Amino acid sequence: ATLTIALKKLRFGKQTVATASLSQRVRVQNRTPVNVSFNSLLTTGGYEVTNLCSGPYVAPHSSCNLEVSFRPTMAGRDPGTLTISDGANHKTVMVHLGGVGVAP
Repeated sequence: ATLTIALKKLRFGKQTVATASLSQRVRVQNRTPVNVSFNSLLTTGGYEVTNLCSGPYVAPHSSCNLEVSFRPTMAGRDPGTLTISDGANHKTVMVHLGGVGVAP
């Protein structure tokens, strides 16, 4: 059992340093006949998961949305990733994240 995503990249554009962007959604799909839990959700760079799915797992043959926001800590390009690992077999999927911090 594994989780899949259709979107492999999110671009946040320019964002003022130390302020959070509007969230963008990542749809996570479970195409198997069993619940698939999240083992881990990790972000790098100035990105964070700001809203989880309604529970610790994705129900069979359904999907849910994670929300990611960008809060740069300094001016300049800030590439990052969102790595999602499922609890069934620890398979990971990755979303590449991009944004630019701008001075206030």
